[in-house]
Amino acid sequence: MRPRHRRIPDGRQHAAALTPQMRLKTFITVHDQDIILDSETSGKFSRRLSDYQYVFVGSRDCEKVRRKNVVIARELPDNIEPENFFVDFTAWYAIVRNDLADDAIVSLIQYDTAMTETFEAETVSTAAENPNCILGYIPESTTDENFLRNNMGAAPLTNALKDVYGVSLDEVMKNDVPGSAKRSWPATNNVCMTPGILRAFVDWFEPMIGHIGNQPHAGHAFERSIKIFSQHAGIPIIYLPHVMTHFQVNSHGTQNFENRYENFKFDILTNRTVFPERAKSKASRFLAALKNWRR
Repeated sequence: MRPRHRRIPDGRQHAAALTPQMRLKTFITVHDQDIILDSETSGKFSRRLSDYQYVFVGSRDCEKVRRKNVVIARELPDNIEPENFFVDFTAWYAIVRNDLADDAIVSLIQYDTAMTETFEAETVSTAAENPNCILGYIPESTTDENFLRNNMGAAPLTNALKDVYGVSLDEVMKNDVPGSAKRSWPATNNVCMTPGILRAFVDWFEPMIGHIGNQPHAGHAFERSIKIFSQHAGIPIIYLPHVMTHFQVNSHGTQNFENRYENFKFDILTNRTVFPERAKSKASRFLAALKNWRR
């Protein structure tokens, strides 16, 4: 008799030994050909990355960007483009199921980000030192209401986890995996991992697609599932903050504000990184120094 619930894929056994000399391959999820043209003209990615490829998702026109470094997900032999609300996951699925990652360290990022000049070097170095981990760039607290709000896909994700794997979300999230940063999750889908861990994640998440449903907040459920997979599979998440800024332009219209690409276009294309906590820290130090000087 077959077991009722699925077993958890183990990505750790596929995490090949990495060295700082191994190359980084970055995949950029994008849905608009004009954004690709903007990025290429500005040198946004070519100035920061040695090896990168766009994964074009969705059904929009792409005739202007049929080039070597653009993969059209809907034209690949194995794709799930009809599941359009899963956005970034359709790109991750395409990468894994069509063997696009090779043996490189895999960085998966969104187009509405800005990177520092040290992004690639620091990513490779950190990933090489922690090959059995998922590397996130933008940590947020799991205690914040934004992590598992019901309107962000929490309810269908909770039900899918129970139906497919027979575990409750509370049970999975009870304790942090040893080695993980405490009470944090990699917000915005911008992460890095070995091809083995990426394949294990896709194997783990794919069976839950039908339970979550192709609905407006499916992409938000996927985003939060990276942390849940980490907990469920016992794979730690570590972070490399201060090498990336995400501008959250809401290009898919699933949040309660308008598309802000034009507002942030200059910052995105020129890789203008903004770290509010650093600015706040500098301001605090300045005020403290000023207070001491006045004494």
